[in-house]
Amino acid sequence: MNEGNLTIKIDLPDDISRILEERWGDLPRHVLETLAIQGYRDGTLSTHQVQHMLGLKSRFAVDAFMKEHGVSLPYDAADLERDAERSLLAAGRIQPTDVLKVAHHGSRTSTSASFVAAVRPSLAVISSGAGNRYGHPSPAVVARLLEAGAKVHRTDVHGGVIISTDGERLEIRRYAPMGFSNSR
Repeated sequence: MNEGNLTIKIDLPDDISRILEERWGDLPRHVLETLAIQGYRDGTLSTHQVQHMLGLKSRFAVDAFMKEHGVSLPYDAADLERDAERSLLAAGRIQPTDVLKVAHHGSRTSTSASFVAAVRPSLAVISSGAGNRYGHPSPAVVARLLEAGAKVHRTDVHGGVIISTDGERLEIRRYAPMGFSNSR
């Protein structure tokens, strides 16, 4: 085996090779992509490894590739960081909303000023543990939300919250899960 590279040779009869190439195009690329998808699905390959393996430009290109191939991604909108926010803003995919679940526990790597301006939430919910070692939420993020006119609900200060709607009105209820202490 060569240092840093693995070459796989598969001998296929010409007629089968032609059928597969007619169906899938570049057969070696298709095999490589199939390996990347399966490796990602079963946890063998990380996002970074798939990015390197397929020569994709970013984590977001890997995400788009995986979604295109029906792979469930292990995160949700709460994982948005500045780069993803910028991409969504540039694509016109951000819409105003009444309630914003603030990404990354209110860390400084997300909830940019331009994102907050586009979303224009009346309520922002930040889920973070009291006294966490990361210092979440970021004071700058909280200030940004307050300056934009949002009421900020922090689980580290106010406890848990249940938000429901009938399509017209929001109902916001506080709750304290079993074992939760809001005392300081």
